[in-house]
Amino acid sequence: MPERILVVSPRYWPENYKINDICAGFAERGYRVDVISGQPNFPAGQFFDGYHSYGHSEEKHGKVRILRHFEPKRGSGSGFGIMLNYIASSFAASRSLRRIKKRKYSAVLIYQTSPVMACTAGLKAARKKKIPAVIYAVDIWPDSLYRELDMQSPLLRKIFRSISNKKYLAADEIVTQNKAAEQYFVRELNIHPGRVRCIPPGPDSNIVSKKDDRELLEKYYGGFNILVFDEMLDKQDYATLLESAGLIRDTGLIDIRIIIVCSANASSLKKKISRQNLGDIVFIEKSKAESLAGYYRIADAFLSCEKTSAGDEYSFPGDVINYLSMSKPVIFAGDGDGRRIIREAGCGKICDPEDVQSLYQIIMEMYREGRDERERMGQAALRYQQENYSRGACVDALLEVLLRNQEGSDDEFIINTGTRMIKADDLFEDEVEKE
Repeated sequence: MPERILVVSPRYWPENYKINDICAGFAERGYRVDVISGQPNFPAGQFFDGYHSYGHSEEKHGKVRILRHFEPKRGSGSGFGIMLNYIASSFAASRSLRRIKKRKYSAVLIYQTSPVMACTAGLKAARKKKIPAVIYAVDIWPDSLYRELDMQSPLLRKIFRSISNKKYLAADEIVTQNKAAEQYFVRELNIHPGRVRCIPPGPDSNIVSKKDDRELLEKYYGGFNILVFDEMLDKQDYATLLESAGLIRDTGLIDIRIIIVCSANASSLKKKISRQNLGDIVFIEKSKAESLAGYYRIADAFLSCEKTSAGDEYSFPGDVINYLSMSKPVIFAGDGDGRRIIREAGCGKICDPEDVQSLYQIIMEMYREGRDERERMGQAALRYQQENYSRGACVDALLEVLLRNQEGSDDEFIINTGTRMIKADDLFEDEVEKE
């Protein structure tokens, strides 16, 4: 009988997360996959059609079995609403483990977005069933929480630092998306390097469809379309982007279009575009999951104009990897992994963050490039993605980590504190012990 893998993830299909492709990859390789997740309501903060707080208790997507638990919607994204969502969802995920009490698994993969408390359910399951627990740390806590809620209280920061560290230290292994995050766990938490591994994900599978969106093609036909994907309108530096767009407008060119695709409420950004008289060059499109590939297919080039803030070195430029997979050149204003990737691939033009004049210049350079040169950059982008950021390679590497210790997950020490070694079993919190 095929081995069964348990996945615990706060977010899952129909929400657009890379864990969807990972689980599908497990199933394609013959493994049975159960996913414990909440009710889909991200990023808009409202439940997807057909779902509510108690929603579907069980469903299947492809060959993956999804066990849904209670979850309050995030709403508008206020600090209180987010924290309520985090706490209630994490508690509900732990309670839902009763539904898999009699099922046998080979390992548990915890896809750790926010909140880190969601790891509790996966750690409890691993302890009870005596199987390895692997955390795929996508959102590094508490650093990301400090930024998201602008948390300044020393007491709260200390509390969440303690909670986060205990969760990470309790896992058998930690998987990260980039090398900077890998070094964070080794350096800051003193986890043995042999228990931390970088496995970057590939591009999203739902953007590779060859199907065009006729409405989008007609709307944006005949121009030079530069696309920006920013679901929550929180990743891009719109002050720099709009100032650069103003310089383009002043040239008199009317066929350059910057198209921003998002799911969030864009009323504030629309007002800025109107005030700066940029309505003929900057457009906003509401993201539609059913035709997501159509947006990518109207692009002549992609643009990433990143914000800069402490802790971003641990984030993975998933949007850039998606861009590369579409065989189109990329314009990149920022630092970190995204800049390195574009430079190594030779697939676009780069400049420093918050540099309005330089961003304007590289956009104009891309516009003036011949079709042959843009096609060359596009092919270089695809080649680099296939060689370095493959979905298949990510799935295979995760399976190796999940299953290599299944014969004896209890006999491995995972942390070297400098003075003594600690077993994973010694690091579980009281809530794990009580169940």
